[in-house]
Amino acid sequence: MQYSNSDTVVYVGCGERGNEMAEVLMDFPQLTRTLPDGREESVMKRTTLVANTSNMPVAAREASIYTGITIAEYFRDMGYNVSMMADSTSRWAEALREISGTYGGVEEHLKTFRLIILFVHIYRIVSFFFFCGC
Repeated sequence: MQYSNSDTVVYVGCGERGNEMAEVLMDFPQLTRTLPDGREESVMKRTTLVANTSNMPVAAREASIYTGITIAEYFRDMGYNVSMMADSTSRWAEALREISGTYGGVEEHLKTFRLIILFVHIYRIVSFFFFCGC
């Protein structure tokens, strides 16, 4: 995010451990980037965090990815270049598996996720989804 040319960055911490999200909140404000005029600017000035820790409800973990995409779409519609990162999508997939026992198969959710990636790509929101071999 420090070297990204995007106007705004959306970071989704999906099911992260609380101490990992606390680390992000402590480290990001210290990261800076050099603006074209030579000034230094905090990365946090252009970053939106969607923090969802692992001790939050499973439904919230599932919704965090969609929330991040909605925020990224909002900034895109305002004319900004947007980068979106989601970490960790394997924990998001675990949440889908847990919910699938109640509401039906996880396959439908994963089909939706593939469509979302395609949608995000088509509408020029640069997205990075980190998969951890789930």
